[in-house]
Amino acid sequence: METRPINDRGRIDTGTWAGTGIVAGIVAGIVMAMTAMVWMALAGQGFFRPLDAIASILLGRGAITPGFQMLPELVGMAIHLVLSAVFGLVFAFLAARTSLSKGAIIGAAVAYGLLLWVVNVVVIDTLFVPAGLSLAPTPLMIVVHVVYGLVLGLIAAPKLSSKH
Repeated sequence: METRPINDRGRIDTGTWAGTGIVAGIVAGIVMAMTAMVWMALAGQGFFRPLDAIASILLGRGAITPGFQMLPELVGMAIHLVLSAVFGLVFAFLAARTSLSKGAIIGAAVAYGLLLWVVNVVVIDTLFVPAGLSLAPTPLMIVVHVVYGLVLGLIAAPKLSSKH
């Protein structure tokens, strides 16, 4: 039995996959950000360091300061959540065109999170991050991208899977 809302052309409804992707992407992005923020706080780098580092993409190296500063934190979170929503939308678009089970969608989402890590390191760090500034240690970046993919998959799979 299909669990997905199917339109008259036999495809999952656009509103279903798009909404699922955006919501799942944002929730996954929040969990990802909180994981990074706690990790960096425990490592003595500061709770807001991940948001500052993301904000430095637009605001430059000056966005990275000790403690809380409203502008870098808001800019960093805005960039992060927009990208999280867009990446969730892309994943849902792709997953809605498959006939994968829930477990397969979750596995694909974890792999997608790792692919996003590669894109982040190769494209975003190289092109947009101020020279000499690393967004975060590699182990943290891998972990948080796996977390993003896992949460994305767990939320999206029930709506996007073709099997129970």
